[in-house]
Amino acid sequence: MDMTSLITVVARPFVLERLNIAEQMRIVDEKLKATCTLPSGSSDMNGAVRQWLSADPFAPCYVFARLEPEVWLLASFVPDGAAVRQKMLYSAGRESVRKAVGAFARVVEVHWASLDEVDVVEATQSDAAKLALMTKVERMAIDDAKQAAIEAAG
Repeated sequence: MDMTSLITVVARPFVLERLNIAEQMRIVDEKLKATCTLPSGSSDMNGAVRQWLSADPFAPCYVFARLEPEVWLLASFVPDGAAVRQKMLYSAGRESVRKAVGAFARVVEVHWASLDEVDVVEATQSDAAKLALMTKVERMAIDDAKQAAIEAAG
């Protein structure tokens, strides 16, 4: 499967701007498909995400959530009980998704293997702690890499 082409379309800045505050996406016929959405203005992101994942607790998916205007959560939900082929598909695709979205926005990445681990707020706090530990030079290098990727994408 060519993950690069399907991920690149999702990661373009104008597509990111049109995404809702949170979306669940699954790989269907080698394409990312939004299966659940949480519109802007909704307040209970944790509750909505848990409800989505509870509906089919053995089906892997990605969850995209806008944490700030240019900060996105990329959560991979790959439960232990999922089929091996699905685990491999989502694990292989996660890096492509992270790189593509990371070219246009800062990405907070988290992996959940069970419903008990699902916590959007905790993921956000742990990312803030990581950012606080970085030096100014490290943060500038990340910003420079993003800018270079945006310019290269045209």
